[in-house]
This record gives sequence, structure tokens and C-alpha cells, in this order.
Amino acid sequence: MSGNNPDNRICMEVQDRVNVMLSEIDQALPGLWNFDDFRAWLSERRGVPLEIRTVPGGMDPDSPCGWTIVCEDRDIIYSSNAVRQGRVVSYHECAHLLFDHSSSGEDRQLLGECLAPDVDPELIKKILGRTDYDRPQEQEAELLAMRLWRRDVEYFGIRSTNRQVATRVGRARLLLRGGR
Repeated sequence: MSGNNPDNRICMEVQDRVNVMLSEIDQALPGLWNFDDFRAWLSERRGVPLEIRTVPGGMDPDSPCGWTIVCEDRDIIYSSNAVRQGRVVSYHECAHLLFDHSSSGEDRQLLGECLAPDVDPELIKKILGRTDYDRPQEQEAELLAMRLWRRDVEYFGIRSTNRQVATRVGRARLLLRGGR
């Protein structure tokens, strides 16, 4: 009977979509990579530059810890400047871009003026905030973000500038942690 549960069906659909996306990413970026490699690939895939900005200080504690502004000429991700948290938030926002999630009914003009006053409001196509985790889009973005973070060389603490060495060490550490 649990197979008929709508929540289980949604969970399986989310996992399936994330697995398909990971397959595409694995083909494009074999082995381990860092966020800059991933960011360059995503920019190329979307056909626009991807800017990463730090969430402005003094924000309301209930405001999103990350958000994405999709413009005609670029994508802008805001995330924490704390490396580990900021990286996961950045991957979460990248997942929204990869899945082409749409924004909810927020007033884009007002949000754009508040969150990114240097961006022309006429260029903003959508704004995505990292808030409501009950929506399948948020679950999808969060699951992909966590799985992307596990592939990032920074997750493993690898300091080698030699890409082949970093990849071998990373694979060994991933296997030791029970990953694939």
C-alpha cells in the first residue's frame, strides 16, 4: 500500500530526476572537480555568465540563506560567505538553474530592488529563494546540492593542485565513506 502514497511517489520522482541530472553532470565533468569547474560548465550549459555574490550583511534572520536571480544576460547566486554552508547553498541554487525551476508569486520587481539594487529590474526573469522545503522543487534542489557537494574536491579536503592526484585521492576517500 505504501507504493500508492503520493509522498512516496513524489520522493521517487525527485530521486529519479536528480539521478538523471547527475548522469549528465558526470558525463560532462568526469572524476572530481571543484566549484569553479562546475560553475564554468553550468555557465556554458545555460549560455550566460554565473555570478556568485555574498548575501548582504544585516539581512533579516528569516530571509533566505541563498537565492538566485535569473536575468536575460546573466544568472546571479547569493549565498553565505561561510565556505561549507555557502558552497551547499550555491549548489542548491545551481540545482534550481539546472532544473529550470520557476519562481513562485513573489513580486520580482520589489525583490529585485531589495536584493540586487544594481540589477536592472527589466532584465530579471525570475527570482528563486531557498525557503520552502516542502515543495518538490526544493527537495529536488536540496538533494542534488548535497550530492554535488559530495563530488566537490573541497568536500574531501584535498589540497593538491595536480588534478589527477586530487581525483585519485578523492575517489579513494569517497569509497572509504561508502559512496560510489
